[in-house]
Amino acid sequence: MNWFADVRASARIEIPEFNGWIEVREELSIGEERGAFASAVKGETRTTSGETRTDYDAQQVSFALVVAHVVDWSARDKDDKPVPLTPDAIKRLKPPVYHAIEKAVNAHIEQVRAAKKTQAPSSADEATSPSAVS
Repeated sequence: MNWFADVRASARIEIPEFNGWIEVREELSIGEERGAFASAVKGETRTTSGETRTDYDAQQVSFALVVAHVVDWSARDKDDKPVPLTPDAIKRLKPPVYHAIEKAVNAHIEQVRAAKKTQAPSSADEATSPSAVS
């Protein structure tokens, strides 16, 4: 099994309701995933049992995952010129456009997760897996 994320692999997703497309990463590296979640931390709360719980802003988590996954798009400005993909450009989108992109990214993430769950380990993985019986 390959230990490293192929951050160059991507898929194009059509956004037909806005006559456009986005290109999304097939997977994130651990650094990218942790960075997305770290940007959404609201704070920490001490629980009644004395443990510390990290609180996240759910909207910021979703935004950070969109920013981390989308690597290209067909966005154009009012003069029909291409708009570079940046977090600030994403923040300037009209809400219905952003929600369509967010929905497409979330569906892609779920599709990739489901595909990984259904993949059987390769024979090489099985041959090198530690045995529960010695």
